[in-house]
Amino acid sequence: MIVGCAMGALMTLLGILLWLVLQWRPTRWLHQHPGRVLPGEIVVCKDAPMKDDYEVIVQYRLRDLDGKVLEGESAPVSRVDLFNDANKPAPGAAVLIYFVNSEKHWVL
Repeated sequence: MIVGCAMGALMTLLGILLWLVLQWRPTRWLHQHPGRVLPGEIVVCKDAPMKDDYEVIVQYRLRDLDGKVLEGESAPVSRVDLFNDANKPAPGAAVLIYFVNSEKHWVL
């Protein structure tokens, strides 16, 4: 009984530590390189259908802090609610962009 409780506590502790490492490492970069949230617009929202899922890719445009126009593309995102073309955002729809520099920016 004591061995079972000790194993359970050890597994819980390892799970918490693993979660902290996996969640902390990606956000550590953001803390070291703080950015800003800038307005942007959708250029196109295109399909990236997968076998068991429905994914979309958003191409976007934004103006950086110097006024230069930049374009980017999101990673494929699972969005079953956008399966119907009528639900997809139209070109020109407003989006928010997390902007670090002219090479690193992501649609939120």
